[in-house]
Amino acid sequence: SLRWYASVSKSFKKDFWIFKGDYYKHYLLAERFRYSGDLSSALENYKKSMKLNPVFPPSHLGYARANLLSGSLTQFKKALFNVLEFYTLYP
Repeated sequence: SLRWYASVSKSFKKDFWIFKGDYYKHYLLAERFRYSGDLSSALENYKKSMKLNPVFPPSHLGYARANLLSGSLTQFKKALFNVLEFYTLYP
């Protein structure tokens, strides 16, 4: 599924993009910032995690939730749409 996503996504031209870094570390940092109330740092770390591994659902859902908590309804809708788009295209 990861190779399929890399082949259909315009953002990724190679099939080894997932090994660019430690996406889980950024996800855990984002969760820690979100629980402490620092939503801007949480959003930044969610973005880093999603850039390193765009098929890790907790990062996408955490990003959407952090946008909703910060009051950015437009960003929340965009983030949620990206998650729904990925799972409706899943083979």
